[in-house]
Amino acid sequence: QLQYTTDKYKIIPKNTYNMDETGFILGMGDEVKRICRNIRKDSVYKEFKNRESCSVVECISTDGFTVTPLVIFKGSNHIAAWFKDAKLESYWYGHSPKGYNNSVLCLEYLQNIFEPETSNRSNGEWRLLIFDGFESHLQLEIIEFCLDNKIIPLCLPSHTSHVLQPLDVGVFSPLKKYYRQEISKLRSPITKNNFPNLLALARQKAFSVSNIQSGFRASGIYPYNPTVVLNTL
Repeated sequence: QLQYTTDKYKIIPKNTYNMDETGFILGMGDEVKRICRNIRKDSVYKEFKNRESCSVVECISTDGFTVTPLVIFKGSNHIAAWFKDAKLESYWYGHSPKGYNNSVLCLEYLQNIFEPETSNRSNGEWRLLIFDGFESHLQLEIIEFCLDNKIIPLCLPSHTSHVLQPLDVGVFSPLKKYYRQEISKLRSPITKNNFPNLLALARQKAFSVSNIQSGFRASGIYPYNPTVVLNTL
């Protein structure tokens, strides 16, 4: 299906994108003792309590290009105090009752972020957008918007994201690792206010061209090589 779609619409590699969502936990940190070789001030780990979920929608291209992320907080509307210390104004912020993506946010993301940021790169050619089978991605209005703007939505088979999705394969793991490193330095609660800055520090390291291209390569999408995936099963 991937090769057929790419050939039919003459999609060049840099116009192939992967969009996916990953979750994070906000909350207070309690001090928890752990066994160490030496007694050090940093031998206290902050365990999250009063947990609240948020998520981040990311999108990458085979050439290492990264689309502006969508940060989704839990809430019925935006509150200005959430962002009083946030230094990353380039993020796009959304909100939902559970702090996760939905059909409304997905369409807004495509309209306000993906389309304007990738249309200039496409030079009027078709773009391929690969995503998982989450129901918010499959609404008729979303599909119509994609086709009207020369975007081919390609849905991955169920339960295959861990091997077929470049963001899952090559980027989200280091992103979580670097994020944990940043929160381990923090001596204050993780809130909506400081989360964007922590995320920014982790993204600077995780979203490297080499990590992104490695994700596409390991998932067999680009260069196209289904054998890579079959060998992992």
